[in-house]
This record gives sequence, C-alpha cells and structure tokens, in this order.
Amino acid sequence: KAQTSKSQARLDRFSAADSAGPPPTESEMELVIPPPPPLGNRVVEIEGVGMQFGGRRLFSDLSLNFAGGTRIGVTGRNGLGKTTLLRILLGEMPPTEGDVRIGSLTRFNYVDQGRLRVNEERTVLEEVSDGTEWVQWGDEKLSLRGYLKRFLFTDDRITTQVKHLSGGERSRLLLARVLKRGGNFLVLDEPTNDLDLQTMRILEEALTFFPGCVLVVSHDRYFLNRVCTGILAFEGEGRVVFSEGNYDYYLEKRRRVASSSGGREFKLAGSASTPKAGKTRKLSFKEQRELEGIEAVIQVAEAQVTEREAQFLDPDFIRKNGARMQTLMAELETAKAGVATLYSRWEELEAVRAAAAQS
Repeated sequence: KAQTSKSQARLDRFSAADSAGPPPTESEMELVIPPPPPLGNRVVEIEGVGMQFGGRRLFSDLSLNFAGGTRIGVTGRNGLGKTTLLRILLGEMPPTEGDVRIGSLTRFNYVDQGRLRVNEERTVLEEVSDGTEWVQWGDEKLSLRGYLKRFLFTDDRITTQVKHLSGGERSRLLLARVLKRGGNFLVLDEPTNDLDLQTMRILEEALTFFPGCVLVVSHDRYFLNRVCTGILAFEGEGRVVFSEGNYDYYLEKRRRVASSSGGREFKLAGSASTPKAGKTRKLSFKEQRELEGIEAVIQVAEAQVTEREAQFLDPDFIRKNGARMQTLMAELETAKAGVATLYSRWEELEAVRAAAAQS
C-alpha cells in the first residue's frame, strides 16, 4: 500500500507539472533609437574655446569639429570643467574666449543625471507621456503604448506604478524617457549610473549604430571603450586633450608619448594647457615601487571585472543567482570602481614622475 501511494504521488506531481506548461520565455529587448532628423554640413564646431572663473582658468584654446557618427567620451575628475563645457556647447553659457558654431539642423537631446530621476507614485505611462500620447518616430508618429512595448512593457506593466517595478524595468523606463525626446545630437551625463548590466549593453549597441552625434560624460572606462570614437580628457591644471579612439587607446598613447618624450608634457591636437607653478616634488621610494607594480595590479583587477561580467552573460545566471542578483551587481560596480581608482592613481604617480624628470 505504501509503494502504491508513492507511485500515485509521483503521477500527481507529473500531472501538475505537465498542466503548468513550459516556463515563461524571457523576452529580449532590441533597442532602436528613434530615427534622428538629418544633420547639416555643419553640426557643431568649437574653435579656440576657453573658460575661466574668478581668475581660475578651466581650459583654453580647445577646438573640435563634430560630424555624423562621432561619439566623443568626456572624462576626468569632478571640478575640472566638464559640465561647463557641456553648457557652452548647448548654448547655455558663453565662453570666455573662442567661438561655438552650431548648425541650423542640429537638435540637442541633453540628459543629465537629474533628468533620470523618476516619481515613484506615477505609472510607467505617466512618467513617459509628458502630457502627450504620441512619440515622433522619424517621419511617423507612434502611439505611446506601442513605443513602451518596444521596451518590453506589457499592457498591465504600462499602468503599474514606478515603485512596483523591478530593477530591469526601471532601467528600461529610464531609457524610454531619454530616447523619447529624439534629437540628432545626444549629450549624456553619466548615463550608466542607474542602468543594470543588460540594459547598459543594449544602450551601448544602440549608441554605436546611432547615425547622429553623441557626447557622453562618463567615469566608466568599459562603457567608453565600447562606445566612443574619441576621448576628450580633462587632465587637470587647465589641460584638456583630445585623442582619437577609445579610452584604452588614449591611455596607451598618453603613456607612450610621455615615455618617448622623456617625461615632457603630453599634448594632443585640440589640447589646452597652463604652465605648472611651484616646487616640483619627486616620487618617494615607496611611491616608486608602487608605480613599478601598478600595471600588474591593474591587470589583475581588470581580469576580475571581466570574470564578474561573464557571470551575467550565463543563460542560467538568473536561475542560479536570482536571490543574489543585487549583491553581485554591487560587487561588480565595486570592482569597476576599484579599477578606475587604480588608473587614477597610476596617472597621478606618472604625472609626478614626468614632472620631476622635466625639471
């Protein structure tokens, strides 16, 4: 009798599993940025631009010419003038010197970190609508609900309050808000701060195929490597340099030029610099040892980041680690921040060494 009941229990479990059907398929989002209006022959040109406040020079003699398909990453520590340059570019602030010429067909879409905040009490539809029910999609109009479905929002989730959304849904909501405004010149200020890894990868791919111009301020060197065709680096002491290629290529070129010039000042096309003042110090013995070994430390740290990112690409990742998702995401961001800190330290030590060699 006991054996019979055990067999029946197994049959009951099989019947329950069979009637439940297959597990739901996780949808994939293929992000397409709304087609931008065409650009003119002139997009944005800045020539000999400089800015100073209260006698302090942020930068000077900066010249750049943007064209369709250009994706420039702006990097550097806070307080060096990155946001000021954006405001000059957008026409919100006149430069102290130089000229900014904006094409008649250029349409900016500026997204700062403040505009990425959401109202927890509003629904997805209310957060994106801004009082309109349509989204301009090239030469056509797309219903707001149809637009949100492109970001994997089902009918019931479209009317859900923001506070009830999952992390991935909030990321997609932010992208929907950002891209709805259109424009052919995207200006993004730290766009990856609030995005999960999957959504960030989708944004990277969308920006790569965007036919307009992109100017993005970011401290995320991995994002800059995947997206950018050029780097505008604020290096401090009024020095701003432009380098073709991604962030890693900029760093490599910076090290190579500094090494080949015997520590003389590194300067690229479109750079601005001011002479250094004060007594030049030398590296201590401890700092010299740190500089000699920091490349190996960075390689290990980058390998750890790559290993952590690979975890998220595993098809079974969510099933295996769903309960630890937030913890693993936090660990990944901490690891990436650690790499950024190491690079900043490397640049600091290298600058001291180069200045001492020059003196």
